[in-house]
Amino acid sequence: MDSWLGLEPVSADRFADRVDLDLPAELRPELVRRLRRRRRAGLVAAGVAVAAAVAFTVWALGRDPDAGVVAVVLLGTAAVAQLALAGAALAAQAGDLADRAQQAPRASHLPRPGLGDYLSPPERWLDRGLAAVAVLTAGLLAVTRPADRGVLLALAAACLGLWGVIELTVRAVVRARPVATDPQSLAFDDALRADAVRRLLGTTAVLPLVAGLVVVSADVSLAAGRALAGLYVLGVVGLPWLAERAGARTHYRRRLWPAARA
Repeated sequence: MDSWLGLEPVSADRFADRVDLDLPAELRPELVRRLRRRRRAGLVAAGVAVAAAVAFTVWALGRDPDAGVVAVVLLGTAAVAQLALAGAALAAQAGDLADRAQQAPRASHLPRPGLGDYLSPPERWLDRGLAAVAVLTAGLLAVTRPADRGVLLALAAACLGLWGVIELTVRAVVRARPVATDPQSLAFDDALRADAVRRLLGTTAVLPLVAGLVVVSADVSLAAGRALAGLYVLGVVGLPWLAERAGARTHYRRRLWPAARA
């Protein structure tokens, strides 16, 4: 799980092997600095997420544990955690840029890569499928359960809003300025970016859990709540499994650097 969150220390050689890139000796110190900066930023983001969870939990104490309170605590914590993760990724990238010599040459892609260049189709489908099912389930229940329509429409809107935040943060990291002076350092920049967007888009796994808990706490449908909880488990198990496949870790290389490894 630490590797999924980006908190586990990873050596430069191990990272290069995992993303299927050759690591020249002259590039190793820079990669070590970048990996350490990302781990420190990830620890800060994790601390912010924990603080948000504690703050929302304290806020909820003394209130009736109804569907609205459950939704605020879970969605609020998820939103803060998502913004913290995105801020950590962008701050690490900005720190890398600041370290680079002002007069150093700059390498970049033309045209600019998109999300499909960094994440494999199964990862993108599962990430977005989890979010879509949570939103659609809340919307369908609102249609079939008029008595609970208000809370269900609010739930659907809140899940859709968080999904939008997730997509915007992913887009910001995908479009962030690369830190590279030659093709090989640009390839490693792409590998680091792929890791960052993988974690950011993976936040969609929390949406079925939120929807399921709200549906159950509002006494709307126990069966729907269980199904959404099962979908959450699928995401928690399936997304790291998909991410750790060799094909997923090297997807960016096949799309952007088919000749990067002889």
